[in-house]
Order: sequence, then structure tokens, then C-alpha cells
Amino acid sequence: MRFEPHGKGTPIQNNLDFRGMQRTAHWIIRIGLSATFLYAGVDMILHPDIWLGYFPVWAIAKSPVSGSVFVKLDGVVQIVLALGLLWRSTIRWSAALIGLMLFGILVFTGPMDVTFRDIGLLAMALALVVYPGVESHDEE
Repeated sequence: MRFEPHGKGTPIQNNLDFRGMQRTAHWIIRIGLSATFLYAGVDMILHPDIWLGYFPVWAIAKSPVSGSVFVKLDGVVQIVLALGLLWRSTIRWSAALIGLMLFGILVFTGPMDVTFRDIGLLAMALALVVYPGVESHDEE
């Protein structure tokens, strides 16, 4: 459904800025997901031993590097993906990779105390994959 400004819709539609609300909601999702992954990435680099317990034992065992280095490398990946959400040209790719990462976490680690959070973050990432921005529709 498309709402037309300046008297072409109903009085309620004319008083609401739906495109502005879409932009705001879109930015809230991008910034929220990015901040979550930036925080986790930086903390993984600073405190890798605390994060080791969140990784499957088999993943650490198969890694050619130590567990601490493995966690730090994952932290770097998370920071890069988080920053990718802030640039319009890389939103979809960053969100897709974050979604795959979260899906893998849910599948390979099983239920944990943070599973509910991962489900919500996965939904945010999928929303950005499906609809990476309203800016591209402004010229219609």
C-alpha cells in the first residue's frame, strides 16, 4: 500500500509521515544491530577467554589457531560486519552474513541463556536483507 502526500489519501494518511517513519525504523534496526555486534566484537578482542565458552568445542578444536586467537579473529569479523551495516552499499551483504552467523550459532550451539537474544537479532538481520533501505525508493 502506497500513501500519497498532500491530499491524495485519507485525512489520517495525510497527517502521518510514513516514509519518515520507515526511515527512522530502518535506522533503529541498523544502529541497534550494528551496536550489538560492535560491542561483542570489541569485547571479544579485549576478553577472549570469557567468550570461549560460547563457541562449540569442536570449532575451537578444529581451528589451526589457539582458542583465544580464534575468538579475537571472530571479534574482528563482527566489527567489520557491524560497520558494514552503516554504509548503504554494504547493508544487505553485512546483514546476510550476520544472519548466517546467527543461524549457525542457533543450530550449532543449541539452547543457551542468550538464545532468545539471538532469535531477535536474526530477525533484525533478515529484515535488513529483505529491505535494506528506503532511500532507494525516494525517487519514485
